Amino acid sequence: VLVGWNLKMPTVQTHQGVYKYPLGTVSSYLWDRHEGHGWIKEVEVVRRSIDDKGRLHSRRLLTLLSPSPLLLRPILGAASRPFYLVEDVIVDLEAQKMHVRTQNANLGALCSSRSESVYEPDGENPRWTQYKVVAETAAFQGKEKGPPSTTSIIGSGDERTSWGSIGRSLERFVGGLVLGNVRTGETRINEWAAAMRARHAQG
Repeated sequence: VLVGWNLKMPTVQTHQGVYKYPLGTVSSYLWDRHEGHGWIKEVEVVRRSIDDKGRLHSRRLLTLLSPSPLLLRPILGAASRPFYLVEDVIVDLEAQKMHVRTQNANLGALCSSRSESVYEPDGENPRWTQYKVVAETAAFQGKEKGPPSTTSIIGSGDERTSWGSIGRSLERFVGGLVLGNVRTGETRINEWAAAMRARHAQG
């Protein structure tokens, strides 16, 4: 029983790239990008507001559902389990910058996850938008808590190392959920832009 033991160092995953569109177009795409996404089943707008500096603030609750890796199913308790993310966005069109932050709203005792993204004009072509996303995940970080089961699901061997390996797998899985939509963004934004042009042409 590993009561009081946890993984101290989180797993950090990053992704960066360039959208060949101005920030205004990118911000509109990011607002719509979850529609039709395979993992994101529901998006709820919690609040939207504009502050005294003209910046748009929004908070949304995202419901993600993706098949769990076989190794993690004894921990998660199901082949798939809803994962909720709170997304906070600040769009400052005057400063030409957008910040996106996410953090999970459930399963925190198993794995905490947070990400931060920054979007701004590309240094080489200001009509394009460069971005960087950093996702940080940490498994079994609850105070005075170890892994959620006192029964080994690995079998013989070094139990501490085994749980550490499971924790890292869980961190990579959750981080992959967070970054999964970003990695395909450069393709999806082209599809979205084409659909918007077609819709305006018809209207």
